[in-house]
Amino acid sequence: MYRVTARAKQRRERFAAMGRKSQAVQAHQRMKDSAPETSWQPPEVRRVITITDYDCGERTVTMELRRSDRIDCYDAYIDGELWKSRIGWSRIQEWIRKAFPRVQLSI
Repeated sequence: MYRVTARAKQRRERFAAMGRKSQAVQAHQRMKDSAPETSWQPPEVRRVITITDYDCGERTVTMELRRSDRIDCYDAYIDGELWKSRIGWSRIQEWIRKAFPRVQLSI
């Protein structure tokens, strides 16, 4: 290793002490400022999707999307029965697209 002069050693110690003091002040400030309280809670039933299919007779399906333990997911109930737990919005749309395929027009 290289030899360090007394002056350089003193500067290193002074800058290190300034860094430790700055970190201590920042940590104290973080502890003093508590996290903001979130007062909004999502409702139990967040969305209701009602699909009426007239292609093969009149068939109605009701899907309730209820609150789950994650903010970006739902518990999906179809006609009152739990279908999937913790499912995202894009997966629900995918299910709707696949469950009701296009019907070919016959002329």
